[in-house]
Amino acid sequence: MLIDQYKYFILHAPRQTGKTSFMLALMKYLNQNGTTCRYINVETAQAVRENIAKAMRIILCEIALRENTHLKTKSLDSIWIEILEKSDEFALNHIIILILCSR
Repeated sequence: MLIDQYKYFILHAPRQTGKTSFMLALMKYLNQNGTTCRYINVETAQAVRENIAKAMRIILCEIALRENTHLKTKSLDSIWIEILEKSDEFALNHIIILILCSR
């Protein structure tokens, strides 16, 4: 499987053609078959892309929210704000490392 080999892909298609539905179905399938998968949407951060700190806050909040929603865990709830305050523009890297290490 591509994921086991750390190979990634881009899903590119016109609006309203089922990209999000496909990704949500893939996430559900992977989570049911032993791979921990999260789906996040960072479109809201695009509006503030000139302000890295604000964009990072939006992205980290989205990761924590989706972890609660899709995985029914709250492991990032208590730490993402602290990581953001301490790490600033590298906060996303720290969260990704935490997620990968928890696999």
